[in-house]
Amino acid sequence: MPEEDPAKGDHRNGSFDAAKQAAYRILSYRDRTSREMAAKLKEKDFSDSVILKVITFLQEIGALNDLRFARQWARSRTEYRHFGPVRLRQELLEKGISAAEADAALDQLSEEHDPAQSAEAALGRRFKDPALLEDPAVQRRAFAFLQRKGFAAETILKALRKKGTP
Repeated sequence: MPEEDPAKGDHRNGSFDAAKQAAYRILSYRDRTSREMAAKLKEKDFSDSVILKVITFLQEIGALNDLRFARQWARSRTEYRHFGPVRLRQELLEKGISAAEADAALDQLSEEHDPAQSAEAALGRRFKDPALLEDPAVQRRAFAFLQRKGFAAETILKALRKKGTP
C-alpha cells in the first residue's frame, strides 16, 4: 500500500489545509460563488464537513463573497454581452446566488446602467444598419433577439423606438 505524502494532504480523510490550498488555486482563476466552490472541492473528493469549513473560512476572510460575485458577474455580462436583467437574474440563480443577493446586485447595476441603453447597444451590434429595423419582419426578429438577451418587453419597445422604428 503506497504511503501518503503528508505535505500533499490526504483528500480521502478530508485535510482542511489541502482543501484550503485547492480552494485558493480555484479562486486564482476567477471569483466563484459558494456553491461553485463547494462543487469544485467535491470533485476533488473532499468531505462535506471539510468543504463547509473551508467555505466558512473563505467567507470570513473575504475571499469568497456571493454578493460581490453577483455584482461583478452582472456588470461584466451587461458591459460585454449586453444582457438584460431577466437573463442576468437567471444566470445568477443558476450559479447559486440567492434571489435576494441577485436582486440587490441587479438593483445596483440598474443605477449604473440603463437597461434601455444596453438593449440599444445590443441592437446596434446585431443590426448595424438602422434602416433594416423599418421592416416589420426584422422588427420581430429584433424583438425576439432582445428577449433572448433578457430584456423586458417595455425596455425592448423603448429601445426599438429610439432606434427609429414606429
